[in-house]
Amino acid sequence: MTKVQSTPVFWITGLSGSGKSTFAEILLQEIRKQTKVIGVDGDKMREVIDDPSYKYTRESRLNGAYQYCKFAKLIAEQNVPVVVSTISLFHEIHQWNKENLSCYIEIYIKCDMKTLIARDPKGLYKKENQANMPGLGQVYEAPIKPDYYLFEPSIDSLKELAQELVTTHFKLKENYYEK
Repeated sequence: MTKVQSTPVFWITGLSGSGKSTFAEILLQEIRKQTKVIGVDGDKMREVIDDPSYKYTRESRLNGAYQYCKFAKLIAEQNVPVVVSTISLFHEIHQWNKENLSCYIEIYIKCDMKTLIARDPKGLYKKENQANMPGLGQVYEAPIKPDYYLFEPSIDSLKELAQELVTTHFKLKENYYEK
């Protein structure tokens, strides 16, 4: 098959509790109506990699982030769309993606710290040692010019954006690839 368009990598970023995983699931459901897709969740990747040297320091997080980037690139090069949901702490990761992924769509979900602490689905903001917590003890470098910026989005607005992204990047299932 000859590729008609670049295969998209949707990179969803934001702090813990912002709604990255929620939006990723909504987007994955919409894309699956058109074609196969792979979802890459930062927490799940950490579990799969299961490397004892993969810690919560800046260097370790950066190395892990590059692994996610390269994994997403590998999948996209095989003409399979990818939805990545990860904190993505560093500008250099955003830049690498822009330079190395031919159809990189960056989606930044932002919430006030007060909202994040109130949501706190994993109990991370309540833990005593927050030195390695992005947004608190560890600096979070938010994307500078994301393709989409959402501030405390509702479920309805996430569904609308997912539909828009699918319409924009997939048009019709039968037109995605030449036969």
